[in-house]
Amino acid sequence: MPFYAQFHEYKPVPQGIYRARVDKVEPHQSKYGEMVRWTFTIIDASKPDLMNTGVSGLTSTKISSKSKLYTWLQAFGILLEQGQQFDLESLLGRECRIRIKNTVQVKDGNELTFSNVDAIAPCVATTAAPAAAAPAAPVAPPASMAAATNVPKSQLKEEEDFDF
Repeated sequence: MPFYAQFHEYKPVPQGIYRARVDKVEPHQSKYGEMVRWTFTIIDASKPDLMNTGVSGLTSTKISSKSKLYTWLQAFGILLEQGQQFDLESLLGRECRIRIKNTVQVKDGNELTFSNVDAIAPCVATTAAPAAAAPAAPVAPPASMAAATNVPKSQLKEEEDFDF
């Protein structure tokens, strides 16, 4: 059976924030060790020229309060405690907002621009609840869940300064 490859001109995705869907999470080996490669598809209807564009980002496989994986899981409402595990593939098909950051590398005298996902956040609801819907009763967080802490912007590291 034939196996074809097709030429596509690579165009970097402009830096910014886009609505996206998680399409794949897979192990990835890098010079820093074992990582997770996340593949997203842009589904932002306000950006028709970027619809269905695939982009990816990397996180470590380690979960701690200071890891990128921890913050990415929080975007989906996943809060893990010591010793807990989570099946990353259960996030396939879920929507979120992604932030694209472009990096430029020079190879053989040519500048190459790479568009990578460097942060994700929860989706913002775009439709109102039906008028007949009763308001939801507040739900108390589990007793074991730590309260969120607001950190002044001056104490954030540069890579932690999310603008969304």
